[in-house]
Amino acid sequence: MQDIAAADSGTTADLALISVRFDSKDLNGALKAVDALERKQPHKPLAPSLRGRIQLSRMDVDGARKSFERAVALDPAYFPAVDSLAAIDLAQGKIKDATARFEKLLSLQPSNDKALLAIAGLRSLAGGSKEEVADLINKAIKAGPSEIGPRLVLMQHYVKHKDIKAALVAGQNAVAAMPDNAQLVEALRNVQVISGDDNQAISSYTKLATLLPQSPRPYLLLADVYVKSKNSDMAVQSLKRALAIAPDSLQAQRNLVALELAGGRSQEALALAQSVQKQRSNEGIGYLFEGDVEAALKNFDGAANAYRAGLKKRKSTDLAIKLHSVLLTAGRKAEAEKFASGWLTEFPKDADFRFHLGDLALSQGDYAQAESNYLGVIQLRPDNAAALNNLAWLTSKLKKKNALAYAEKANSIAPGQPIFMDTLAMILAEESQFDKAITLQKKAIEIQTNNPALRLTLAKIYVMAGDKGRARDELLQLSKIGPQFAGHEEVSQLLKSL
Repeated sequence: MQDIAAADSGTTADLALISVRFDSKDLNGALKAVDALERKQPHKPLAPSLRGRIQLSRMDVDGARKSFERAVALDPAYFPAVDSLAAIDLAQGKIKDATARFEKLLSLQPSNDKALLAIAGLRSLAGGSKEEVADLINKAIKAGPSEIGPRLVLMQHYVKHKDIKAALVAGQNAVAAMPDNAQLVEALRNVQVISGDDNQAISSYTKLATLLPQSPRPYLLLADVYVKSKNSDMAVQSLKRALAIAPDSLQAQRNLVALELAGGRSQEALALAQSVQKQRSNEGIGYLFEGDVEAALKNFDGAANAYRAGLKKRKSTDLAIKLHSVLLTAGRKAEAEKFASGWLTEFPKDADFRFHLGDLALSQGDYAQAESNYLGVIQLRPDNAAALNNLAWLTSKLKKKNALAYAEKANSIAPGQPIFMDTLAMILAEESQFDKAITLQKKAIEIQTNNPALRLTLAKIYVMAGDKGRARDELLQLSKIGPQFAGHEEVSQLLKSL
């Protein structure tokens, strides 16, 4: 390929050579190929821009910046280089500098929809209002009416701000402008599902199916909506239509097995599991389905046999967890423990199986064993937020150190997760940092408004802070939910104690 690129006065072979070398991690070779390209196009921005990308891959940020600046000097409106320079600015916390780059591009090309969209994203990061950011996105849509990117971003923007009505309008306008665009139709459907308008969502998916007649995806999505609206018969029909298009679709098969079981059609579910075994004769997934069917029928021995058969086909953590769990359910504790020990001996770095053992020990109140397993998980995967969160909760219960550090790390790795915020807020309260705890817990409730457990934690924090009035207000609201709330008894006891 190198000889072809050298002999060819064009650039197609050069670009192919650069791509091949870059993809194979031959960065020095890729840079040499870029040099050759630049000799052919000394006054164009493509070569220095490509050089900058390769330098970034080598963590040479200063070199990359110079290359991108060279590209912009050759063509001040060359968006890839401007965008790359802005990304470097942003990584260094220089939002104003990044914004200024796109504004300069807009002074040259006032209708550049990509630059307008980039500025909208930066304004959002900088805390711009919903209306200000939406106005910028709408300008991008006006500048590039045939581009789907800005229209998708506008829908996402309104959903982010929980303005579902505006998101629906944006989606409807997008589909009206480009009625045959499957991506926009699906995006509108997603907003319709969030809004709770299942009928409109079904209509959108039906249209999507006509736009993508050879894809099972519309029928998979339709099945989800039918399940949500408790129309299992239509959900089954949709999944069967998906399988008619793609007979080996695991997602359709998995969902159909679950629906057949839920509908009491165990033989149909079992037949489907066995057909998957034939389709995927070297895999264990069909045996996992069979085991799930047998377990649902409380034939635990049959389930264990199926899971073991699957493990003979392929060693799978999912199958290992299923087998261990069903052995325990069947009362075969010694066998389950022996299997778990053997599995970890064979696969000592299986963090998911260790996490399963941690959850199991936690559910059984064996905090010491749960702690040991979660510690094993984070030794293998230091950024496992769920394990860190559970460790935070456990160490707090065991009155050990590091609870706050674990909780803070979990929230830094996975910010905005109400369950992790809930753990951190309670630990902050236990350390008498009540203002921080209350502020954080209120944010968690804003994210997940329909989770009464979060409000119960807030009430507990108020009690710990000595604010009985606010605690009582929260508890009285929770008491109205009634016995269907798992924490109902605790709510009653706390009210009595105030």
